[in-house]
Amino acid sequence: MQCFSSHISIKLTMLLFAMTTMLHGQTMNSDNCQMVMDSVSGNLVAVWGSVDPDTGNHLILSSISVSSTSPPYNSWSDPVTISDPATSSFVPILAINATGNVVAVWPADDFTLEVTTMQTATLPLAGSGSNTWSSSKRISLYNESVIANYEVVIDNANSGNGDIWVSWTTLLNGGSVTSIQVNHGVFNSSGGTWDGPLEISP
Repeated sequence: MQCFSSHISIKLTMLLFAMTTMLHGQTMNSDNCQMVMDSVSGNLVAVWGSVDPDTGNHLILSSISVSSTSPPYNSWSDPVTISDPATSSFVPILAINATGNVVAVWPADDFTLEVTTMQTATLPLAGSGSNTWSSSKRISLYNESVIANYEVVIDNANSGNGDIWVSWTTLLNGGSVTSIQVNHGVFNSSGGTWDGPLEISP
């Protein structure tokens, strides 16, 4: 759900820009906002991109608003950074399953590996109102560089298992081969476990 798609989301966008205009006492720019709602509690979770004014790295931040406030969604938690500040992270995708577990996925430039990696973080039980995310994890291979077309699918028909699938297009073997990779993960309280990337293209 994009932040510009409803009256609530327009209000959210204004709040997010207001909340993320300062970091370390300096002005920040914000973009690429995504938002999901927990169908049980009605709580909203948002993630978006910002630039760290000190390092110039692109960060992924998150905030949550609970439906129990009066009026609803009138206040938002302080933004937290869910990406690795040592990388530059871009254009997050956000998804939620039927039990309120949230996953964020984004590509990140890893300056140590000198590749673009696929990163993810999870937020267990958005209905609790907590904005405590797992540490970000790399779910792509060391020898690949993500280039485009990343997507997230969550199994809501079998939500007790919290199954997640992430796919992306990547470059292998130093950029000489284009490949489609898929990784399967399962939600848990520590942020989820992942099977490892599987190449599905010939």
